[in-house]
Amino acid sequence: MYRERRIPKVKYSLKIKMILLISLLIIGICIIFLIFLHKFIVNMIEDQIGERAIGLAHSVANIPKIQEALQSEEPSSAIQEIVSPIQKESGAEFIVVGDTEGIRYSHPDAGKLGKKMVGGDNDRALLHGESYVSKKNGSLGLSIRGKVPIYSDGKIIGIVSVGFLNDSVQEMIKNQSRTLWTTLGIIMLLGILGASLISHYIKSLLHHMEPEEISHLYLQNEAILQSTHEGIIAVDSQGMITAMNVAAKDILFSKKKQKEINYLGTSIKEIAPSLYKSALFKQKDHYYDREMVLGKNIALVNQTPIYSEDVFTGVVYTFRKKTELEKMTAELVRIRQYANTQRALTHEYFNKLHIILGLIQNNRKKDAIDFIKKAIFNRIDWTF
Repeated sequence: MYRERRIPKVKYSLKIKMILLISLLIIGICIIFLIFLHKFIVNMIEDQIGERAIGLAHSVANIPKIQEALQSEEPSSAIQEIVSPIQKESGAEFIVVGDTEGIRYSHPDAGKLGKKMVGGDNDRALLHGESYVSKKNGSLGLSIRGKVPIYSDGKIIGIVSVGFLNDSVQEMIKNQSRTLWTTLGIIMLLGILGASLISHYIKSLLHHMEPEEISHLYLQNEAILQSTHEGIIAVDSQGMITAMNVAAKDILFSKKKQKEINYLGTSIKEIAPSLYKSALFKQKDHYYDREMVLGKNIALVNQTPIYSEDVFTGVVYTFRKKTELEKMTAELVRIRQYANTQRALTHEYFNKLHIILGLIQNNRKKDAIDFIKKAIFNRIDWTF
């Protein structure tokens, strides 16, 4: 058997929708923030490592013994002895000192001494005397390197390259990122919990109704409001109109004015002064069938206050034209008169039936027939 659906089908509740949407928003923001912070951390750590490398390279380049050793006949042993302790204490992966041709005189791997430096990024220091940071593949792998020229009497005699391997830098970034992930994870969990609390609060404000149910209820109430023959006006606690049906407009305004006026948010004082005066300081009172002039009509008005959790929130006025009620009253009087007439005729009809029954029971068939004929032509002789 077909049964009409009274409430629209709700696939997902408002609470679930809000939790999902707010959670997705928070997660999306956190992911974007995480990507930004990750890049920021990578750049910050690489910049710090580069500054550390170039600072250490400056320190090594300014050591007088390094400058003297580079100009000696056997620089490797002297330079290696000076650089090795500095490298271990500083935590650098390598400190390479080379001459103007890029030949190494210090290196963590002694087997690479005397060989040419790898990477091809020495020209700016050796040719132009610049100090800079570069990220290149060297003999030990990809590294962040600080390059500083070595001067003696204002002339470039060599180069210092201090480097930190990219793997070590990435490990530092990973450690920082792990803390960041943990923090953002906690933020996301708190955000989801907050979304759940917010959705629960909003649902309680909506009396645990779904948006589809509210929309259905609104359309239903609007249809009831507009189809009612009585004029209805709803007013808030400040006297501002919040709702008005067609019947109320017909009583208060002409057809032309109905199209021009915008009643929502307008004071009842402007739309219906009679209602305002009668309700002044008395909006919390009930009254019924009070006679008032509304527009160009005399109407009977009812006032009902509205309360929400014992707090006064507004008033509803219902009214009808007095002429309509008078017509209805006259119509009811006519109906009552007609009913009384019908009752009398029915009584007379049953009396006639009793007479006919008595004549038949007394075998006075001829009298019964004559009585029926007279009754047909409305000529009844009640004496026998």
